[in-house]
Amino acid sequence: EFDEEGAGARGSVIPFYTYMVIKGLEKYQKYEFAREAAIRHMYFILDTFHPDGDKKGTLWQAYKPFKDGPSVWKENEAWNKPLNLAYAGLTTIALMIENIVGLYVSLPRKTVDWYVPTLELMGIEELPLKRNHITIVSNKSNRGWEIRLESEKLYYFSIHLLDEGKKKTLPIPSGKCSMLIDKL
Repeated sequence: EFDEEGAGARGSVIPFYTYMVIKGLEKYQKYEFAREAAIRHMYFILDTFHPDGDKKGTLWQAYKPFKDGPSVWKENEAWNKPLNLAYAGLTTIALMIENIVGLYVSLPRKTVDWYVPTLELMGIEELPLKRNHITIVSNKSNRGWEIRLESEKLYYFSIHLLDEGKKKTLPIPSGKCSMLIDKL
């Protein structure tokens, strides 16, 4: 029977299951809905992590389904654990990088694919990729939307502008470079 407080598998939002559902949405090309679900998941976690008042928040193994806060199971209070980083931390970081920012990394192929649903200020700085750190940031300049790229080693970068239906793949040498979206 469903429980609005969570009560284990009877209603709790468990981050690694959320991750699996979002990856399933991607498999069937529901990228916008997957991104929306990832953003909602992030807001619930942030609202629990930074509660109102003087209380200190934390990451939890499971969350309430309809409001912020950790899942509560009255019959088994020890079930939901705080700071369970394998449950909440890793999946949340992966969802943020892959679904909210839109970066998909393949170390064996030395590629980074960036799926951009809408042009906005976003990106990631100093993302460690084995023995390489990359920075990919989009921002609006006086020349238009620009992507700034930095890398210590060569990799291949593909940008997919979902709202415009454009795709471009480029080799990115070590060092710094930038590209204008309008020139793609």
